[in-house]
Amino acid sequence: MDAEVLMSLRGVRIAYGAHTVLRDVSMDVCAGQVWVLTGRNGGGKTSLLRVMAGLLLPQAGEVCRCEGLRVGFLPQAGEMDRTFPITVNEVVKSGVRQGFFPSRKEREACEAKCAQAMERLALTSLADSPICALSGGQWQRTLLARAIVDRPRLLLLDEPETYLDSAARGGLYEMLNTLRADCSMVIVSHDSGIVRALPGAQVMEVGE
Repeated sequence: MDAEVLMSLRGVRIAYGAHTVLRDVSMDVCAGQVWVLTGRNGGGKTSLLRVMAGLLLPQAGEVCRCEGLRVGFLPQAGEMDRTFPITVNEVVKSGVRQGFFPSRKEREACEAKCAQAMERLALTSLADSPICALSGGQWQRTLLARAIVDRPRLLLLDEPETYLDSAARGGLYEMLNTLRADCSMVIVSHDSGIVRALPGAQVMEVGE
C-alpha cells in the first residue's frame, strides 16, 4: 500500500521581487518520511520551509495539503523578538490551536499538552521564566516545544541544531528519532549529524 501523502509541491517557484530564489520545486512528503534540506546559505531552504508552513505564498506552482493537516513549525531562533515580556509557558501555549473562548475542558487539555511538551524538552523548571532570561539552547528548546505541543502530523524545523552544544545535539537527535514515530519531518540543516542520526532520511539539496 502506498504511503499517505501529507503535502505535495508541484512546480513551485519562490521569488522576492524580480529575484527568483527557487524554481520548479516538486516533492511529496508522505506519512512517516523525514526530509533533510541542505544547500548553500541563501539558496532558498528557509523560503521553501515557509511556503510549506503556509507563511509564504509561491509565485507559481501548487502546494496541496491533506485535509486537516496539523503542522508544527520551528523557525530560526534568531527570527523572533526575545525582548517581548512573555514566559516560556506562554510561548509553548501559543502553539496550541484553540477557539477564541475555549471551554474549561479545552483549557485543561491545553495546560496538559504544554506541561507534557515542556517536560519532554526539560523546560518544566523554566516554565515561568521570561524568554529574555534564557540561554540560546534554552530558547531553541522552547521553540521546539511550541512546535510539537499540538502533536502535529508534519513537523517543519529550520536549523534546529542552532545554539546547541554537542551534548545537547545528541539529545536533539534522540528526540527527533522519537518524534518520527508520530509525525513526518522536513528539516533544514547544515548539520550532517542529523542525517546520520535519522536512518532512512531523504536528503534534498536546495538552491541553484
